[in-house]
Amino acid sequence: PYDMGFLDLCQKYEIGTFLSYLPGWWGDNGQHGGTLINERPSGVYNPYAESFTDHPAIWAMDVGDEPSALDFPHFGVIINEAKTLFPNQLIFLNLYPNYADKLQQGTDTYEEHIQIYSDSVDTDYISFDFYNISVNDDTINKNSSHGRNSINALLLRHVENLRIVANVCRETERDVWTVIQGGASSYLNSDTKAVDYLSKGQAQTQIYTCLAFGSQAFYWACWEDGWNNPQTNMVNSKGERTESYYSVKAANEKLNELSPVYMKYKNTDTAFFGNTEELTDLSYGYIKDKRETEPAETFDFMAHDDNTLDQDTFTDITVTRKDAIILAGSFIKNSGEGSAMMFANVSDFCAYGNLDDEFENHYNTKVQFKVSVPDAKVYIYHTEYTAELKPNEEGVYTFSLMNTQGAFVTVHSEPETVEEQTEK
Repeated sequence: PYDMGFLDLCQKYEIGTFLSYLPGWWGDNGQHGGTLINERPSGVYNPYAESFTDHPAIWAMDVGDEPSALDFPHFGVIINEAKTLFPNQLIFLNLYPNYADKLQQGTDTYEEHIQIYSDSVDTDYISFDFYNISVNDDTINKNSSHGRNSINALLLRHVENLRIVANVCRETERDVWTVIQGGASSYLNSDTKAVDYLSKGQAQTQIYTCLAFGSQAFYWACWEDGWNNPQTNMVNSKGERTESYYSVKAANEKLNELSPVYMKYKNTDTAFFGNTEELTDLSYGYIKDKRETEPAETFDFMAHDDNTLDQDTFTDITVTRKDAIILAGSFIKNSGEGSAMMFANVSDFCAYGNLDDEFENHYNTKVQFKVSVPDAKVYIYHTEYTAELKPNEEGVYTFSLMNTQGAFVTVHSEPETVEEQTEK
């Protein structure tokens, strides 16, 4: 039951809630896939609508989490019914990531899982969760080549998931929504029980990886008391804000600064630049996950046309540091003329280089490019600053990115200042 006093406070402080007021559904291990139609038949939400008291702080109704594709057709039915019954609220359903097994997904492939959702469920978004930041020294030895391959495999698995969802969202004009990790998934060391927290870099690397694929909404997952270590949640069991809280807070501040510009654009393509050889050289493999997908195979879809992008505004894109990995997404303006690129430094996806000084300069590298627009105005919205970029005598634009940092670069034919861009 919802608490009106609590909702009044939410309204006062401009906080929105996703209410678990309707009977929810969780896919769990997949054993009850296909039974939603019996457990939640058509019309099940009518009595809830009759007893419902609307409130401005209730932004959405949560009807389920991580369902099997076997239940997508009936979710399409009951979500449409819920939209009619609750016209002021978003009806929210979240999906599995690509590392869920076949029984959980109810399909042989993740591509099929997402396609069936798109064909069956009428939402203007596709939301999925993905918790991929591992800093457990018992699992990944960051000092070994096995550790480096492990981190790259985690990166590729995340990128594969984003690629599959983003492709369907482009085709159907939906938004990409991503639920990402807001706390640590383990103890730093299982023997000493040293407490681990999500670092600022680990918060950033998740955001910029998703932004490179056009993600338009983020949810930080910190369910209940956290996962394996309750003290690593953003707020611990004593009600105290932890280091994870301040990491997420800092990442959100940067995201909010970028939003007024970024949300004017839509993603058209994404590719890797820089040290792509290391991504395919996964000799240790690390994960042959529940889907039986080799990480090296997942890279193939990103290596199209020598890592060129489906755009013609940015040309001659290069990364100066040989061991740096840059994920780049191309964008066009939703209305009017304008192109953009999101560059994310994902050289060390688990952000070990932001926890200590083991990796020199945290994979700091220069990104260079030219533009095909004559007399263009080029602006950069960097993790650390916002400015107009100027080319050198050869027409080359240059900026630097450290590991986990991102930069959104816009190109316009009309002369606009950074301030005008943000205001518009």
